[in-house]
Amino acid sequence: QERLQQLAQEQEEVQKKVEELKRQLEKLRKLNDEQQNAEDPLENMDRSEAMKRMEQSMQQAQEGMQSGSQQQSSKYAFRARDEANSLAGMAQSMQQQMQQEMEDDTIARLEKVIQGLIDLSGVQEVLIKEPDMDPRALAQRQFRLTEATQALAESLMAVSRQTFSIDGKLQGHLNGAVNKMERATRLYEQGNGQAGRFSGRESASDVNETIVALMKSHAQMCSGSSGSSPVSYTH
Repeated sequence: QERLQQLAQEQEEVQKKVEELKRQLEKLRKLNDEQQNAEDPLENMDRSEAMKRMEQSMQQAQEGMQSGSQQQSSKYAFRARDEANSLAGMAQSMQQQMQQEMEDDTIARLEKVIQGLIDLSGVQEVLIKEPDMDPRALAQRQFRLTEATQALAESLMAVSRQTFSIDGKLQGHLNGAVNKMERATRLYEQGNGQAGRFSGRESASDVNETIVALMKSHAQMCSGSSGSSPVSYTH
């Protein structure tokens, strides 16, 4: 009787490990969906020989208990437990790899936003120093810069959804720069070059402050990610 109770406990332990494995696999599927991978690496695990062996061992352990063969039941229960542990280790390794890939992708996307803002800031600085350009030409160039800044603001919003390292206030700061660029464009169109340049200068200041803050966030993300290292930006 005592031996049967022990076998039942072994079976229960194996079942718990299998349930934990299923939860790990479900987490992996969600990560895979977030990454929008065309291939599902979990399908290979579901069809793997290790998974089949574990299921067979569990079935044979159950049959051993039902037939009263304690030796068979114990043997296959231990085997199923070891196979479940092995699969759980594989699932954990896959999860860590997928999370690292997501972090690296987020960092790479943030780097593109930062470099884009640096390039844009340089062009904006040149524009506000143009002394003799026709206001209509200034308006056209400022309008194109406004559109580029808006696109980068949208990219930053997408990146912010994937990490807690970026201060939510930065989005509003960059949107403020877009508003000032829009005002500069209107002022240029009205022929008021001086006021347009002043508004453009304010927008450049907002963009530069955003760049500094994002570079700090980038350094923080790199320090917490084993697969990435800080990069240098071109001015």
